[in-house]
Amino acid sequence: MTSRPALLLAFVVGAGVGGCKKVTRHGDPAAAEAPGQAARGERDLKATELARYLPPDTDRVFALDLAALRGAPMLDVLAIPFMNGPPQPIAHGWDAACKFDAWRDVETMMLGAGPRGPFTWVARGRALNEHPLMDCIVRELAVSGPKQLSASITPDGTIYLLNDHPYGFAFVAPHVVVGGPPDRVRHAMSMNRVIATAKDAPNPVLAPLLAKIDASSSVWLAMTTVQGDLAVLGGSGLWGGGRANGGQLELRLSTSLGSAERARDAAASLASGLIGVAELRANHLDADLVLDLTLTQAQTPGVMKDLGLSP
Repeated sequence: MTSRPALLLAFVVGAGVGGCKKVTRHGDPAAAEAPGQAARGERDLKATELARYLPPDTDRVFALDLAALRGAPMLDVLAIPFMNGPPQPIAHGWDAACKFDAWRDVETMMLGAGPRGPFTWVARGRALNEHPLMDCIVRELAVSGPKQLSASITPDGTIYLLNDHPYGFAFVAPHVVVGGPPDRVRHAMSMNRVIATAKDAPNPVLAPLLAKIDASSSVWLAMTTVQGDLAVLGGSGLWGGGRANGGQLELRLSTSLGSAERARDAAASLASGLIGVAELRANHLDADLVLDLTLTQAQTPGVMKDLGLSP
């Protein structure tokens, strides 16, 4: 699967054109905060809220709480899915001129994908205000050469389109930006009318999985279908969260096996561990198989790709 991550997210991770590179952090003092230091209550961040803006066919999501992960070595690896081949214009820094520091200003990032298309992303941060930020970005890009970005005004707001790529992004709510293929961004823009009158997310399958994830997690993932070993076991849905602990990622993942007996048998069969995992503890809770995994930085990309959470 290929994706063209977004203007804003590529700025966040400092990616180069045509592939991935190591994350480079800005010089802001906030980047040196210890993981989890930021006050979570001040950010009002919930994966279920961001997922409302993803297309209705989304069947897997992956999200990072950047404010909690600042300074964690594992962030270099976890950010890889957000960095695959950004468009050329974003490789040129305008952030200093526009007083934008992604490591300070973006607090949460989410990727969502479905069976038919590339990833759509959502970013949230208190400093993500369309104006004057976009006014400055458009002005700076205009100075650098031919027109690279067009603003299209719709009844639901303004969508910013790259002129040489089928790609766009829009501010869909205060402090929330969505990027991806233009039709998916326009769908996110239209969701404001639905969200204003409905409490629950529009995806009735994915939303319950996200709601089960521990709210204290700094890494979230959920899938309506499972792959690999868990599919062989008959798992239905996958959800979980975790946090970076030094150079390791600690995750608790769950999948439903339909009955307590099947969950208990699966936990016993996995007691010897899984290939590509540094440490695994398998348990069962009612009909759910619960896996506590510890991944090293080297192991994490392969496991995320096997789960279908990386392009």
